[in-house]
Amino acid sequence: GLGIVLLFLAVKIGIPALFGLTSTINNLRHSGVNSTNNSENNLEIPSQPSLSANYTATSSSTVKISGIADPNINVTLFRGAQLLDNTVSDEQGKFNFDAELSSGANKFSAQATDSRGKKSDSSDVLEVAYINQPPKLEVISPQDNATINNSDSVDVVGKTDPGADITVNDSAAIVKESGEFRFFLRLTSGDNKIKVVATDPAGNTTTKELTVKKTN
Repeated sequence: GLGIVLLFLAVKIGIPALFGLTSTINNLRHSGVNSTNNSENNLEIPSQPSLSANYTATSSSTVKISGIADPNINVTLFRGAQLLDNTVSDEQGKFNFDAELSSGANKFSAQATDSRGKKSDSSDVLEVAYINQPPKLEVISPQDNATINNSDSVDVVGKTDPGADITVNDSAAIVKESGEFRFFLRLTSGDNKIKVVATDPAGNTTTKELTVKKTN
């Protein structure tokens, strides 16, 4: 039996060496158990939540945030480092928040916590901009009530906020990253109405209208 094996090993390799071998085997066994337990603990961490919203910029002071996490788990919403709210996901793992926005960029994240207090990794950041002011709009040329001689066109040139879109008489103008824009506009004889509209990512608009007169 085991006793005979141990006696044989004691004779062959000596008692101190036998004790050392036994200790090494026990350490390996404990190491294997600890490794298994650590792996099991890692697997027990809640899944990382995910966040989404219907838009990345808004003129409203609140935003509805939806998300997915493990089913029936507590979910905490943060804006930056500030804790905003808590909720519990449903049986499909879905959850919703109605979050207040501060002016400018708002960076949201979420973390799930299970019944044992184990926390998930934080979600990826969801950024929503709150823009409650209309975009700036400057029409540099032409000047209102200008007269255009011997030309069938005019360049509408101006500047708006970076990220805003520009239309001239309902046609899109090319806007640089700096907000500068230029639009080539065909003219007809007599008075020509020009309507320039700037629209920011939140849907706020600024409009300027002018008239130029084309003479033959």
